[in-house]
Amino acid sequence: MSDNRRVFRVAQAIHEQLAARLLESSDDRFQMVTITGVKLTKDLRLASVYWVQAVGQQARIPEIQAAFEGAKGYFRNGIAEGLRLRFVPELRFFYDNTLDTVAQIDELMKGNSEDLKKNGKEQDQEVEDVREDMPFVEDPVEEGKNS
Repeated sequence: MSDNRRVFRVAQAIHEQLAARLLESSDDRFQMVTITGVKLTKDLRLASVYWVQAVGQQARIPEIQAAFEGAKGYFRNGIAEGLRLRFVPELRFFYDNTLDTVAQIDELMKGNSEDLKKNGKEQDQEVEDVREDMPFVEDPVEEGKNS
């Protein structure tokens, strides 16, 4: 259990160091980019770093990814300076598409909600049409009460 806590604490510290270095960076490609998370292997040798950019800038994803790849040394130096680790982990950067996925699900749900309302109204009308076409049948429960 303590190993998991250590991995979590180190990952959080790396996240903070990377976020600070990102703010200090003079590379314009990192403007409006946020580090969303860091996952670290148990041996602390490999860190998967997840990032997002401002909404509506999906076209910049390859450009930003290339900037991260080119700046790995810069970010590793920041970790080495800020943290006292035996080994500075290898960094792998990944675009975090969680917000995109949430937006897609939201759009689908809005569309489904509108379809359900439309279909519900159409079904209600179909039921009314069927009722109008059916001959009148007395309710057997009501019929028994009258006797």
